[in-house]
Formats: sequence, C-alpha cells, structure tokens
Amino acid sequence: MGYDVAVCRRPTSQPGPDHEFPGVPVFSGLGEAKAWRPDIAIIANVTSAHVAVARRAVDIGCHVLIEKPLSNDLVGADDLDRASRDAQLRAGIACNFRFHPALCAIKREVDAGTTGRLCSVRAEAGTYLPDWHPQANYRDEFSARKDLGGGAALTLIHEMDYVYWIAGDVSRATGIAAHASSLELDVDDVTEIVCLHTNGAVSSVHMDFIDRRYHRHCRW
Repeated sequence: MGYDVAVCRRPTSQPGPDHEFPGVPVFSGLGEAKAWRPDIAIIANVTSAHVAVARRAVDIGCHVLIEKPLSNDLVGADDLDRASRDAQLRAGIACNFRFHPALCAIKREVDAGTTGRLCSVRAEAGTYLPDWHPQANYRDEFSARKDLGGGAALTLIHEMDYVYWIAGDVSRATGIAAHASSLELDVDDVTEIVCLHTNGAVSSVHMDFIDRRYHRHCRW
C-alpha cells in the first residue's frame, strides 16, 4: 500500500519470536520510535493506557488512531484533544462497525426516511470470554480486569456506538452492568442499556461475556 510500518512495544514487555513481525522494525517504547519519525500511531494497547500513550504519540508529532474505546475514564481526554488540535494533528477512535455495508445501508435508509420513522432498535453482542484467546488465561486478559479497562460494556462497545451513530443523540438512558456469571473476573460480564433518543426512538443494547455462541446482530 506504499506505507512503512513499525511496531512499538512497551519497554518492559517481553520480546516475541523473531518471526513474529518479519521485516518490520520493532521499537522498545516511543522514545526509540521517535527517531523513525512516524506520521501516525495506531494505539492498540490495553484500554486504561490508551489516552496516556496517545498523548505521548502526539508529543512526537503523530496523528493518532485509537482502538475503541477511548478509555475507561475521561482522565486526560480533554488534554489529548487540546494537544492534538494545537499541533494540527488528527486524533480519532477506530469504531470500524460504522463501515460495515449493512449498517451503512441502514443509516442511509434512516437518514433518508424512506422506510418511515425510526421507532425502536435492538442490538446484541454475545461471546464467551474464555474462548477469545484459548492459548491464554482469560483471568489475565485486559477484558477481565477492571484496572486495565475491561468489562463487557467497554470491550463490546461497537453496538452502543453504531446505535448512537444511526439513531442519534440520546435524551435519557438507563442500564445495568453486572458480574452475573461464575467467571473469575472483577468487571461486568452482562450489560443492558436502554436509551430514549431525541427523535423519539427507543434503543436497547445487550452485551455479554457468557454466551457460548458468538453472535452480533441488530433489529431496526
């Protein structure tokens, strides 16, 4: 595609096998990467570290594309926004479901009003967390740990994002995020959110880590 790509690891992370990134430069920390003069950084570390690392990338002159979600809290978010704007750099969040052909078609129909007024939306995402990375202990995964920004609501945030994108601004919202299963984690593994949108539509979004059958679907 005409782009040079490099990998930047945490300085404390253990190096992988030599063939893990064949032909790709691997840097230990942003300090090393700065000399490579990157144009853009894709932030794909644990959720709780997204903002801090993105801020450092802006400091070395990078546009940043941050893996969803932005973070598990808003600490440093305003500073990141100001710094990127002041440096005339772009900072964005990768909500890639907005590019799914089916969702794009639904949005076109809703925006055009060709099928009538939107009244209700139901979106669901379910998966079984221990099956995500069978080679790893799910208890150690960031998705299972509060300190790393885990939980069903944040990890499976695509559904909330595309419902907001298509149905529009929210005037009222309520929900429950619970650790309802026997999985050994300290975050929510079942979350249900209900919203009233300013256009009058009602949406409900379900996300869980306990469904043995991976699925994502929506009804409009």
